[in-house]
Formats: sequence, C-alpha cells, structure tokens
Amino acid sequence: MIPDGFGDGLVVVGRVALKILTGTTYGPVAVRAELHNREPDPPAAEWTEVSEVSFRVRTGPLRIGTLMGGPALDGPDLAVSGPGSYRIRVAAQARDRRLSGVDAEPDDQGERYLIALWEAPKAPPVTLRSSDLTGRSFRGELPVAKLDDEIENSARHAFGELMALLHAGAGTAVSRKVPFEPRVATVARPESVAGALGNIWFWPGWVGVSGGAGNHGDWRTNLEIYGLSVAGEATFEASSVNTTWQYYRMTTPSGQDPFPRFEPMLAAPATIRIAWAGGTDGTVVDLRHQELAEPLASATADLWRYYLARLVAFCELGIFSHHPWL
Repeated sequence: MIPDGFGDGLVVVGRVALKILTGTTYGPVAVRAELHNREPDPPAAEWTEVSEVSFRVRTGPLRIGTLMGGPALDGPDLAVSGPGSYRIRVAAQARDRRLSGVDAEPDDQGERYLIALWEAPKAPPVTLRSSDLTGRSFRGELPVAKLDDEIENSARHAFGELMALLHAGAGTAVSRKVPFEPRVATVARPESVAGALGNIWFWPGWVGVSGGAGNHGDWRTNLEIYGLSVAGEATFEASSVNTTWQYYRMTTPSGQDPFPRFEPMLAAPATIRIAWAGGTDGTVVDLRHQELAEPLASATADLWRYYLARLVAFCELGIFSHHPWL
C-alpha cells in the first residue's frame, strides 16, 4: 500500500499543482521542460524513473516552482494552449545520488529531471519505469531497519541524559576531557561505508532527523523538535573523515534578546575522526571522539554505539532505522 500523498513515488497529482518528488532534500537539481505537439518518443534508458499523468489547467499559467518558494513567476508558461487537458511525462535520474555518496564525475550533471508536456485527453496515470531507492522509499516498499532492543533502549536513555546535562550547562563547565574510541564491524564492503560516511549529505540523516549540508563540508541536523541541533565542519580523505561536533540550542526571545538564535552548548567543539578499512568479512570502522567533556562521556558513549549500529544497518540495508527517542 502506497502511503498517502506520495503518488507513485515520482509524481503526485493535486487539484491545482503537480508535485515531483526529488531525492535531494535541499539544494539545486537540473530541470529541462519540453513542449510537444503530440506524444514524444520514450526518453533514453538513462532516465530510470518515468511517469505519465494527466493534468487539467483551469485558469492561469502553468509554471515550474519549488515547494517552499512557489512557482517561478518569471518562468515560462508551459500551458502554451491555455486552459485545457494536458499529458505530462516526468523522467528522473540519479535521485539516489544523495544516498550513494558516489563522487560525481566532472561531466556528470547529477540529479536531473525531464518534463515533457503535450495536449491530450484525460487518461489514467502510468508508471513506465521505476527502480530507484528514493521511489521505493516514497511508496513504502523498503523494509524498516530495526536495531537491537538493548542498543535502542540504551540510546533512548542516553539521549535523555545527555539533553538534561547539556541544558544544565555540563558542556560549558570546566572539566577533564576524555577520548572515546569504539570499533564496529559490518559485512558491507568498504565502498559502501565510504559512500555513506564520505557523503556530506549522509550526516544530517544519520545523526538527526532533518537538516542540511553545504558545499564546504559544513553540516547541521536537528536532534528533536525543540530547537536542539548538532553541527560540524567535515574534511574527507579516501578512508576517513574528520569533523567538528558542536551542540546548539535555540534561545528563547526576551526583552534584552528579542530574536531567537542558535547558542553553542559546548565550551569548544569536539573533534570526531572515523576511519574504515576492509576486513576478512567486510569492513572495520574505528571512531575517535576527542575533547569529550567527562560529565558527558557515559551518555555520549552509548549514543555512539547506537550511531555506529545505525551506520551498519544503513550500509547493509540501504535505509535508516528510526531514532528511538522520537
């Protein structure tokens, strides 16, 4: 059963808008629109996702836009014949790029969309091609990754403990710094681990529930719905990644400080180094959390065991488990 609101995993037809589901959460994608006098030939094989739907333009122009920004008012009107019934074919490729972590070649245009439109009577929607993980996820076809109950229960308790400590100021108090150095093994190939940890867009979804990443190794993610987040700046090597690690909370507006802002919760950012190497049956992953304030050590250790288990599940199944504290 397909979840409500996600169409066939690529296109969702509404009364006044047609929504195209992208793999990229934030950031640009390439879009090309073509207007035809009749049904065009099928797109080339490189377009792995292809759907056709009917759409009636009642009044006004038909323009391409974004979910948050709305239609591009200076863009062309695709309904060249005015109000009426149109057939729209949407083709997509590389929607899984954000998940794969594969570096783009210099001539690779990345995630792309081809929209073809022509006048045609109303007809049932048709899914012509459908194979990527992004579409399977939107359609609810992927299995749910479930971690060991002991790991999830420990993570749930540790998350609550860490939040209480941070809000009490334990991260900014003068204390001894200790390292934490866990190791985990997975049957996934090193290329799979590198594809995840070496992809800056992997980090927000791995650590939190939503967020974003920049073009210079910076990333940020929300840990829960109350304004708490974690952010860092990462540098990548062939078999390792280093990132800073700082918790932030959203301040409460007051007379002296009327605008909410992100306030750091550690006296100085911690440093995380994760390295991986091929083993006899898969990959061994080593983590080192440096400059860890001692009062936070126990809760942080349990959370890292959870995060590493979540990494293993993702590398082996291609999907994330749900955070147990949500």
